[in-house]
Amino acid sequence: MEILAVLGVILLGCFLMGVPVIVILLVNAFNFLKNLEHLLQELRKNQMEQSLVLDRIRRHITAQETPPVHSPVPGPAPSAAPAGTPSPIAETKSAGTKEVSAPISVLPEKKIQTVLPESKTAPAPERKPELSDRFSDFTRKTEEAIGRIVRWLCVGEEFRNPNVSPEYAVATTWLVRVGVLILLCGVAFFLKYSIDNNLVKPEIRIAASFLFGAGMVWGGLRALKGRYQGVASGIIGAGFVTCYLSVYFAYRTFSLIPYGYSFAVLLAVVAAAGILAIWKNQLLPAVIGTLGGYAVPFLLSRGTVDLTGLFTFTSLLSVFVLLGAAIRSWRILHLLAFSFNALIYLAAGLKVGFSNYKLCIFFFCVNFAIFSVIPLVCRLFRRMSITLIEVLLLLFNYLLFLGLALSAALYYVSDKDFASYLMLGTTLFTGAQYALLYFMKKEERALSSVLAVMTGGSLVLFVCLRFSGNWMNVALAVLAVAMAYAGMRTADKALGILSWGVHMLLGIRVFLYSSEMISTYPQLALDRFFSLGIFALALGLSGLFLRRSDPEKFPEAGKVSLVFLTLAGIQFFYYTSTEIYDLAAAFLPVFKNGILSVYWSVCALALLLSGLLGRLKPLRKTALALFIVCALKIFLVDLENLGTLPRVAAFLAIGVVMILGAVLYARFKERFEAAGEVRNP
Repeated sequence: MEILAVLGVILLGCFLMGVPVIVILLVNAFNFLKNLEHLLQELRKNQMEQSLVLDRIRRHITAQETPPVHSPVPGPAPSAAPAGTPSPIAETKSAGTKEVSAPISVLPEKKIQTVLPESKTAPAPERKPELSDRFSDFTRKTEEAIGRIVRWLCVGEEFRNPNVSPEYAVATTWLVRVGVLILLCGVAFFLKYSIDNNLVKPEIRIAASFLFGAGMVWGGLRALKGRYQGVASGIIGAGFVTCYLSVYFAYRTFSLIPYGYSFAVLLAVVAAAGILAIWKNQLLPAVIGTLGGYAVPFLLSRGTVDLTGLFTFTSLLSVFVLLGAAIRSWRILHLLAFSFNALIYLAAGLKVGFSNYKLCIFFFCVNFAIFSVIPLVCRLFRRMSITLIEVLLLLFNYLLFLGLALSAALYYVSDKDFASYLMLGTTLFTGAQYALLYFMKKEERALSSVLAVMTGGSLVLFVCLRFSGNWMNVALAVLAVAMAYAGMRTADKALGILSWGVHMLLGIRVFLYSSEMISTYPQLALDRFFSLGIFALALGLSGLFLRRSDPEKFPEAGKVSLVFLTLAGIQFFYYTSTEIYDLAAAFLPVFKNGILSVYWSVCALALLLSGLLGRLKPLRKTALALFIVCALKIFLVDLENLGTLPRVAAFLAIGVVMILGAVLYARFKERFEAAGEVRNP
C-alpha cells in the first residue's frame, strides 16, 4: 500500500506535466480560428470604408451638379465713395447694359458652406453585430480561458506579468514543482524506511510527518507576500500532500486511528486547502485540495462500496469545489470536478452495478443538476463569460446523465413510463434554466443554445418513450412546430436547428412505417393522415413561422422557411396523390390512373396560377414540368390501362386544364413582355 501512495504522487506529477501538451494543442486550434476571424473582420472593415468613401464622393458630385438657387439677399448699405472715385455700379448703369453684376465672391462661399457640413456631418451607417462577430467574441473568450489554464500549467500564474521574461517564469515554476515532487517522494521513502527498520514508534512518526506538513503550510503562508510567491505556493501544496500521506499511513498501515476520525481529519485538510486557496487566491492549493478530496474514498476504502456514502460525499464535495471555482473563476477546477465525478460514477456502476436503482438515479439527477446550474449561476451572479469549456462540460454532463440514468431505469426497472417521467423532469429543469436566461435578457447565445439542445433532446426522448404509433407522430409534429415557433420568437438558431432535426426524425419514422400499413379504408386513410399528412402539416406550419422571423435577428430565416415550405409542398403532393390513388382503387378501380392524372393536372394549374399572381418563376417552371409529366403519363400509361369511358373523361379533363393554363398565360401576357415593361414602368 505504501508503494501505491508513492505511485499516486508520481502519477500526480505526470498529470501536471502531460496536461499542458493537450491544452496547447487546443490553443493552436483556437489561434487558427482567431486568425481566420481577424481576416474576415479586416475584409469587412475595408468594404465598409470603401462604401463610405464612395458615398461621400457621390454626395460631393451631386452637390456640385445641383445649380445654385439665387435669392435676393439684402446686402449692407454701400459706403459713401470719395468724390473723385467713380462708382462701378453707376458706371454699369450709365453704360445702358442689361447685365447685372452679382457679387462673385458670395457664391463660392455659400457653396462651400452648404457642401462641407454635409461631408463632415454625414453619419456613417451603423454596423449591426453579425453572427461572425458573436462567434469571434465567443472564440476570443474561449481562447482567453484556455490561455489562463495553459499559463497556470506552464508558469504557475493565470495572468503572467509581461515585464517578467518567460525564462524566469518557466524556470521558477517548474523547478518548484519538480523539487516538491522529489521532496514528497523523499518523505514517502523516509516513512517506508522508518517502518521497515522500526526506527521510532509509529505514533511519533505519524505525528512528526503531520506536523512537518503543517509547518510547510505555515511557512509557505509567511512567504506568500514577498518575491518568493511561486516557491511559497509550491511549499503549501507539498505541506497539504504530506498531511494526506500522514493520515493515510496512520489509518491504513498502522491502524492508529479509526475510520471515522481518519475521514474527519482528511475532510478538515481538504477544507483547509480550499479555504486557504480562495483566501489567498492561490490555485495550486485548490487543485491539491480537489485531488485530495476526491481521493479520500479510495484512500480510506474498506473493501466494500457504500454507494450512499460515496455518492453523498462526492456530491457535497462537487458543490463546494464548484462554488469555490466560481468565486475565483478557476475553470480548471470545473474540469477536475467533472472528470472525477464521471470516473467515480462509472467505476461504481461497473464494479457493483446499480441494483439499488432508485438511489442511484436520485444521485445521477443530483449530479446532473449541480453541474448544469453552476454555469448559469456564474453567468447571472458572477457575470462570468461562457466559453467552449462550459459548453462542452454541459454537453458531456448531459450525455453522462442520459447514459447512466436511462440505462439504470430501462435495465433495472424495465418500464418506459418511469424513464419517460425522468425525461419529462429533465425537460422541465433545463427549460426553466432557458426561460430564466431569456427573461433576464442575458445575451449569452452559447449557453442558451446548449440549454435549448438539452431541453429539446429531453422532450424528444420523452415523446419517444411515452407515446407510440400515431400519437408519437402527432407528438413529434407538435414538438417540431413548437421549436420552430420558439426559434422565431427568440431568434435562437439552436431551436431552429432542433426543429429541423425533429422534422427529420419524424420524416424517417413516417416513411419507414408508411410501407407497413396494411389496414383498409377508412382506417387506412386515418393512419396515413397521422403519418404523411401530419408530416406535411408540420413542415408547412414551421415554414410559415420561420418566415415571420425578424430578418435583423435571424437573417437566414427566409431561406430556411423557403426550404420548409418547399418540402411541405412536395410532401403534401405525395400524400394527396397516394390518398387519391388508394381511394380510387378502393371505390373506382377502373378509373384510378385517370383520376391521378387529372389530379396532377389540377395541381399544375394551381401552381401556375400561384406563380403568375406571385411572379414566382420557380412555381411556373414546376407547373410546366408537371404538365409535361401528365401528358406523358396519359399517353404512355393511362392509354393502355383505362377503359373507353374513363379514357375519354381523363383526356377531356386534362385537355381542358391545359387549355386553362394557356388562358392564364394569355391573361398575364404583359408580365412577360420586357419591352412593354420598359415603356410602362
